[in-house]
Amino acid sequence: RMPESEVLKGSMNVNESGSGTFGFTLFSEQWNGRMAMLGLVAATVNELRTGQGMLGQLGLNQSQGWVLLFVMTGFSLFASLGYVTVKKASQLDAKVGKDNSGENF
Repeated sequence: RMPESEVLKGSMNVNESGSGTFGFTLFSEQWNGRMAMLGLVAATVNELRTGQGMLGQLGLNQSQGWVLLFVMTGFSLFASLGYVTVKKASQLDAKVGKDNSGENF
């Protein structure tokens, strides 16, 4: 039987060494942050230039903006709930001694 710490490490695509290009690596997370900052700066500059907010530039009025907010919040909650459910299920499988195929070992 594998120790629980090893089971939990294997349940996410995390590269412990931080090397490589794909997955949760130092390289990809740094570039993700850089691109997010660049997008925020570009949106702010465009807002100052045009005088319209980000939603206004997309052609959305205030009521459509609220709908978009609720849809994105619902999507985020749904995705988070799915992640937590899958993680808890894999932890439960590890505790009862099942491998990924669902058979006892």
